[in-house]
Amino acid sequence: MSNTGKNWKFTMFSCCDNACMSAFACLVPCSCAFIQCIDSKLAFPESSEYCGAYFCTFLCCIGMAYNRSQLRKKLVIEGNFFLDCICHCFCSCCAVVQEWREVVAFKFNDDKLHIFNYSSRMIQAPTA
Repeated sequence: MSNTGKNWKFTMFSCCDNACMSAFACLVPCSCAFIQCIDSKLAFPESSEYCGAYFCTFLCCIGMAYNRSQLRKKLVIEGNFFLDCICHCFCSCCAVVQEWREVVAFKFNDDKLHIFNYSSRMIQAPTA
């Protein structure tokens, strides 16, 4: 594990704190990974690493772990690709919700944003 960086703002198993997103992640996990990729692209417009969303469709856990590793790099969060793979192999729903919450908290500085009020917030988001 890298000695530089910070910890995740949201723990892996705090996904139920956002019940709507957790339910969505359990029912449609790959769609959540795509949402997380789009959110990452909106938070980091200069980035071209959104191709990981396509890996999710074909390589499942490896593609989702790739997304997670790219997000960690952008947000300077500790970890490594092996741990990202483990997270997505054993609890991908929790991992996707954690990633989504990190991006939303970074973009809007809002820890309480839920999926229902998220879309209207995205439309109004400044493009800084």
